[in-house]
Amino acid sequence: MKKQIIVATGLAVLSTSAWATKSRLEALGQDSNGSYYIKDSRSIFLNPAHVNTFKNYVVSEWGTQNNSADSTTSPHAEGGFFREAGAFSYGVYLGNESRAQNGLKAASATG
Repeated sequence: MKKQIIVATGLAVLSTSAWATKSRLEALGQDSNGSYYIKDSRSIFLNPAHVNTFKNYVVSEWGTQNNSADSTTSPHAEGGFFREAGAFSYGVYLGNESRAQNGLKAASATG
């Protein structure tokens, strides 16, 4: 019993913190492209300089395969990685769609 308590305590201390994903941000009433109030990896869409905060990080968001706009009921799959090379940080992220981008798509399709 004593060993189980020690293992459980060790796992609780070593557990990683939960990063804000699209669903968590939406549940908290924030924009899914990042928040000025919650520090997370999606903040890079508001300020690209935040990539310096999230070094050596991989993120993937599962979604559905559809042709409609990205929404809470049918999210698109997206993901990427951020790496550090000395004092330089870089990243590649695929699949993110902003509301402005979806608005331009809709306007070009009707016009």
